Amino acid sequence: MVLKLTFKLSNEKIKYYFSLKRKKNRLNEKKIILEGERLIYQVLQTKNYIDTIILNEADKLSKTRNEILKLAKTKSIPLFIVDTNIIDKLSSTKNNQSIIAISNLPSYDKTNYKDNILALDRISDPGNFGTLLRSAEWFGINNILLSENCVDQYNHKVIRSAMGSQFNIKSIKIVNLDYELNKIKKLNYSILGADKIGESISNINFNKKWILIIGNEANGLSDAVKPYITDLISIPGKGNIESLNAAIAGSILLNELSK
Repeated sequence: MVLKLTFKLSNEKIKYYFSLKRKKNRLNEKKIILEGERLIYQVLQTKNYIDTIILNEADKLSKTRNEILKLAKTKSIPLFIVDTNIIDKLSSTKNNQSIIAISNLPSYDKTNYKDNILALDRISDPGNFGTLLRSAEWFGINNILLSENCVDQYNHKVIRSAMGSQFNIKSIKIVNLDYELNKIKKLNYSILGADKIGESISNINFNKKWILIIGNEANGLSDAVKPYITDLISIPGKGNIESLNAAIAGSILLNELSK
């Protein structure tokens, strides 16, 4: 494919895009860097968040990259052709496939307190965080609450493991979690805390709205949220390991609760 709408990337632009690797600059500019073909293709298919694509023309065009270029042309997104070393400088991973995109941060609706909710309480591992967002999207959960001390949702590892879910979920909100739970409890929600000492999820029937809280990988649910929990729930196991990691446990519970 002949690349059109191509431009030369100035040093000033390179410095600006490089600055987006820092959390403070991402939030101030409301922009992030996306890396890799699959992720960029996923986000391109949502709303018009991506405003720039940077790639190495010398790289062989894969099927996915061809689709990216077609969508870019349709949406009049400018393409910047650069050497691989520039992409490597702007990228945070080795496996960037010589293509990155600059995207606006997604905009979110207010939390819908008529639907089920997933809450993440001090989740610190980017891979777990991203996987939980991806699972939430898969199971149709469109309301996510994050405690203030979770890992940055726009961390590059979170973005990659979530595979663009931040751009599809309707509401992701950073909150004072115990204050929010105090409000939610008055709205006739079942407030579910994932804990290995809880009742087996297979033994519980829920006939009203619920919010599922997944606690920190090492320390579990925080003391601040425990007073609001109506049910501690667990996943029955048969092996000898002590527990599942947060992402696997949360995904299994979302599956059970969504049946």
